[in-house]
Amino acid sequence: MALWCRESPWRWSDRSPRATGRVCDVGELVVSPTVRVLDDEAQLAQRAAEAIELGAAEAIDRRGRFHWALAGGGTPKRTYRVLAGPPHRETFPWNRLDAWIGDERIVPGNDPASNRRMILEHLLWPAGADTSALHAFDTESGDPDAAARSYADQLAARVPGNADGVPVLDLVLLGLGTDAHTASWFPGSRFCAGETVAVVDEEHAGYRRLTLTPAIVNAARQVLFLVAGASKQDALRRVLLGPSDPLAIPAQRVAPTGGRLTWMLDRDAAGQFFAD
Repeated sequence: MALWCRESPWRWSDRSPRATGRVCDVGELVVSPTVRVLDDEAQLAQRAAEAIELGAAEAIDRRGRFHWALAGGGTPKRTYRVLAGPPHRETFPWNRLDAWIGDERIVPGNDPASNRRMILEHLLWPAGADTSALHAFDTESGDPDAAARSYADQLAARVPGNADGVPVLDLVLLGLGTDAHTASWFPGSRFCAGETVAVVDEEHAGYRRLTLTPAIVNAARQVLFLVAGASKQDALRRVLLGPSDPLAIPAQRVAPTGGRLTWMLDRDAAGQFFAD
């Protein structure tokens, strides 16, 4: 059962350019998300899987194909296991999708820290799906900048764009870190105007990374956050209540310009903040 669901009234806007040197994006934010609170992480994974399949059906009905970006992390992993099992294994449109990776550590593809490996092991392989539908970053060439350009080119070639030429994904799946990071957008991260894929040069938890940027995430038709566990309560409050500081609170940068923003939380993550 969904314990709590409403349109959040929290809105903020940040238009101040804080970049130095190149013109970089720190976020222009107008946020009115839907927030759903579920009993526990198992129910969160079930409802998330249902929402993803519904989004896929809508995309295929309207445009013939489903383009979605997948997240790493434990909560999305549980959702992937649900999608790979019955009944979704039989009903999900595995042969009419393109799966993109929201961010990736620069490690070999078979490394335990690889999001590509996790998605294969917990979603595509157990579902018996065609693994060619997964578009992975090149993390082994030794040239992350070239890898970012190549991934941006692949997105532009396969995903129809908006009026600004930014590929419009049907759904972007995101998690939330205890420091309020999402994808590989960390406190202090800056992204240059117009780029859809970026290299995160600073090491975080020992890894350099490749990531989709706010420009392409905010162009998506739907963005879905999955957040579980009491350790996320403080980050969640900072993101949704402010103060507005997207450079320090990276998940505040998520503000789809023409799409839907949904947060799915388990009761532990919601805490007393969403108790009423």
